Amino acid sequence: MAIKPRREIEATENKCFHAEITVNLDHIPYESLNVTNELSTELCYNPAVGFSRNDADDIFLENQLQNPSEEHPLSIAEFLGKHLDIIPIRPIFASQYGKVEYHYRYPLDAMIKSSMIRRIRCMRSFQKLVNRFETHQDDAKAIGFENNGNGRCDIPDRRTFRHWENVRIDNQTLESSMDLFVIALRKELEKHGEVLGRRIGIDSTPLEALFNDEDAKYNGHYELTGYKIHGAYDLDRNIPLAIIITSMNESDTPYIKPLLTKLHELGIKFEKIFADGAYDTFEHFSIVHLVYNAKFYTNPGENAIFNDKGTPEGIQHEYNRLRKKKDFLPPDQVTFQDKLQFLMKYEEWEPVGAYFRNQFLEKWVKWQEEKKNGDHIAYHDRNAAEGYHGFVKKYLNLQNYFDYRGIRNVERHVRWTYLAVLGIALARAQNGITEDLTQIAYFE
Repeated sequence: MAIKPRREIEATENKCFHAEITVNLDHIPYESLNVTNELSTELCYNPAVGFSRNDADDIFLENQLQNPSEEHPLSIAEFLGKHLDIIPIRPIFASQYGKVEYHYRYPLDAMIKSSMIRRIRCMRSFQKLVNRFETHQDDAKAIGFENNGNGRCDIPDRRTFRHWENVRIDNQTLESSMDLFVIALRKELEKHGEVLGRRIGIDSTPLEALFNDEDAKYNGHYELTGYKIHGAYDLDRNIPLAIIITSMNESDTPYIKPLLTKLHELGIKFEKIFADGAYDTFEHFSIVHLVYNAKFYTNPGENAIFNDKGTPEGIQHEYNRLRKKKDFLPPDQVTFQDKLQFLMKYEEWEPVGAYFRNQFLEKWVKWQEEKKNGDHIAYHDRNAAEGYHGFVKKYLNLQNYFDYRGIRNVERHVRWTYLAVLGIALARAQNGITEDLTQIAYFE
């Protein structure tokens, strides 16, 4: 998606003009959704070098896209309207519509971006969203709402917006859309030699429920009744990649495996996984190291000890114990790695996990010494996952604007919020920006 400079520059040898570029989108069977098939850009012509964009305008716009400031705030509607291409998720949203033409009264792109704006701007009520567009017609136009013939944009009322978010778009659509945005973001970053999800943080965070929510459960650790968000996050870019919503009394332990499976399905090739002590199991060490060929970092606690089953001799002993299995091979005919894989195949988690956990504990002892000396230890990197939870709660008011009962409604609320964050990140990546992708300060 091209970036349009914010102003024209006319000079004797460098004159700007508008050029229309038509892009064929015939392969997308959703013409009835009022999606434009044209993209515009501004080009400059210099007799010496031909067409180019003005560098000063590009730098100014890149700064606006990457990090708006108090002196130069940026309209969230302008940002999403001009710079976010939602082609990756358009088909999955369109599938939620019937065949009645009236269903397509409002452009699909505009409806999706409206819901993102409601989250980024922390609008608790749908009426506030309607009021925003009624008083800021440029915003309504920027995200794709069309002229009603009287010089104003045709904007849905609050009941239409509520039905759109709470009835028409189901949780599976939102989950699939998050997946598609993550895939699109990964591919955009790959164009610039960047890798999404090289270091992953796994963590959960609580959401306190409203009074009298029958689906919510009490958790003695938090001393709250509510729900949990189990998430996997890119620690380098503060980006959510996969989430699972459960009641608050659910243990964290079982959810790391489905989160890692989801990352694998999204093409995320992580190298390191950081998680707290709740995930410190032999099975998790085995899976992360042997299935995903990555490193696993946890908080083993002060009483962690080395396990003799995880020594080379212990592995050999445990391997020999399975000699009656039909696919067992003599020890001198297989490699040490093959023995680990064979043990894992028969879910002998303790010796396999202990082998990798013992290696981690050796590093942990060293890191604790570094900690005493005031040095940075690698495990502290997982705190970024906790930092992300603080980000969505503080800046997106995930808790303060929590106004839903029932786990399905809570999941929809959370997924819409996370989808909005991914939309911000993807818009920047689509325009060549690879840093500060989730920055939302000074959007207005």
